[in-house]
Amino acid sequence: MATMSMLGLLSGFGFMIMESARHMRDHWDVYTKGAQMLTNETNMLFKQVPDSMKKQYQEMSVDIVKAAQDFLYALLGDFVNNVSSLLFGVLLTMLYTLFWLISPVPMDSSIDIMFRKYIMFKTLACFG
Repeated sequence: MATMSMLGLLSGFGFMIMESARHMRDHWDVYTKGAQMLTNETNMLFKQVPDSMKKQYQEMSVDIVKAAQDFLYALLGDFVNNVSSLLFGVLLTMLYTLFWLISPVPMDSSIDIMFRKYIMFKTLACFG
C-alpha cells in the first residue's frame, strides 16, 4: 500500500512537471513579451545614453533573451527526461517485484539470494 502511494505520488509529481514544461513551451510568447517590455522600460530609463550605446544594448538584450531561451529549453528537456527515466525505472522495479510476489518460482537458496540482490540493486539504481 505504501509502495503504491509512493508510486502515485512520484507519478503525480512527474506529471505536474511535464505539464508545467509543456505550458511554459506553449506560452513562450508571453515570456518573450515580458522580456521585451523590460527592455523597453530600461530603454526609457536611459534616454540620456547616446544612440550608439542604446543600439548595442538592444542587440545584447536580444542575444541574452535567445541564450536564456536556449538554456531553459535544454534545462527543462533534461529535467523532464530524467524524471521520466526515474519513473520508468521505478515502474519496472515495481513490476518485477509484483510478478515475483504473485507467483514465486520454486528455487534453491543461491538463486533466491541472487534474485533478491538483483531486486535490491535495481531499486538502488532507480533511486540513484
